[in-house]
Amino acid sequence: MTTRDPETPSHDQAAAAALNDKLTDSELPGTTIDFDPDEAERAGAFEEDAVGLADAVDSALD
Repeated sequence: MTTRDPETPSHDQAAAAALNDKLTDSELPGTTIDFDPDEAERAGAFEEDAVGLADAVDSALD
């Protein structure tokens, strides 16, 4: 059995920290930050938030 040093971050923790750093850096004007597809998805870039057809029809009748 292998044990992990509690002071050493796991891969997921390191990836989350790196993503957080990228998101923070992306708020600086004039910077370009590259995200790989997994990072972009974790950051919510591909979250579907469009209005559905039924909601669009209902709002048109208001």
